[in-house]
Amino acid sequence: MKTFGVMLLLTLLMLVSAGGCSKKTAGQVFDSKAFRFSIAFPKDWEMHSYDYRSTPVIAFRPKGKSPKAFRENVNVMVKNFTTRQDFDDCCKSIVANFKRAGKSFRLVRAEDISIAGRPGRKMIHSHEGGGQLYKIVSYITFSRDMKVCYIVNCTARLSTFYTYAEQFEKIANTLKIKI
Repeated sequence: MKTFGVMLLLTLLMLVSAGGCSKKTAGQVFDSKAFRFSIAFPKDWEMHSYDYRSTPVIAFRPKGKSPKAFRENVNVMVKNFTTRQDFDDCCKSIVANFKRAGKSFRLVRAEDISIAGRPGRKMIHSHEGGGQLYKIVSYITFSRDMKVCYIVNCTARLSTFYTYAEQFEKIANTLKIKI
């Protein structure tokens, strides 16, 4: 669990990006049989996938000229476990690792929600990186057997967060888990 939380924080600090889309907005759908989920994103965004320490990450960001420059983003992490996980313990571990690994980490709010038709948790938090203050909304849920964790991370600079907040929620709400 400790390593998982550190991986989550490091992933958020990576320079990936995206905005959000609604189910009513024409866009693209990322549909993965391997990761057993789908999620919608606007047609003028790009998708980038990579493996971070054995954890698949699918990232979405508005198309832009500079691939290295930070752009507001949405990424989905899929973490597979060999045994059933306790949801509350997992969320506590993620927060604890953010506190240890993040500069100026602050948990703003956490609330239990439903996401992808399953119990979940929405955590709003902030941290500092590269001289910028970032605000992140993380939506966390599990597969029915509690062996696969899905985390949708939505990251923006503090100065642009409220511009993207509605889009972030819309894209997170398009998540469909197939197990």
